[in-house]
Amino acid sequence: ALSAPEAQTAAKQAVASFPNESSLRYLLFQSMRNSGNGAAALDALAEATEKETSADRKREWLLELAPLALLQDRRELAEKSLASLASLADSASARLDAARAMLKHGFPAMALKCLGEAAAAYGLPPETGVEIQMASAQAEARLGKTQEALSRLDALLGKLAADYWRRPEIMRQRLSLVDSDEGREKLLEAARAKVKASPQDEAAALELAQLLDSFSRRRESLAALLEGGGRL
Repeated sequence: ALSAPEAQTAAKQAVASFPNESSLRYLLFQSMRNSGNGAAALDALAEATEKETSADRKREWLLELAPLALLQDRRELAEKSLASLASLADSASARLDAARAMLKHGFPAMALKCLGEAAAAYGLPPETGVEIQMASAQAEARLGKTQEALSRLDALLGKLAADYWRRPEIMRQRLSLVDSDEGREKLLEAARAKVKASPQDEAAALELAQLLDSFSRRRESLAALLEGGGRL
């Protein structure tokens, strides 16, 4: 077996002979990384990614490139790789995946833009639409746009059935954005007002009960459920 320096030398020679072969540049990246030559390895991976013609492999390498670039404080390269990832997306689901990578690596503004493009897709599957709205609220929260995130999640909850399986998860996300007693009381006031305005609305009654339970007010939560059940 070749030693790490020998493998790196062989990979360099192969790239020199076949400069447009992306797989050889990827091998060079691996050999450089194994030799501890991180900066040069990153450049080799970036070059391999640029020359790769297979969308699936390019996507895989871009997902590898972004975090490695951030580890070396090359934020511009990470941003460029994530933008390339979004450009490869051929469906709303793929754009959602790209946006999640952007959020994971600290690019919320970029993610929000990508999610907006995904949400505009024709024939969006309902479940994908829900995930896009949840991710968009997460991006807004990270950008300091807490009220926009809350409004987005409120609008989403208003469209969902009372027994929708992800409703509790969305409620938890919504509650995570409220970090004061005053904010929690405002949420409860709004929930009570919604029940009062639409006493036959099962989703509104359940939402109030879930809010109370999340604030450890379980007796009030049970009372809200029983009262709501009596009206329905």
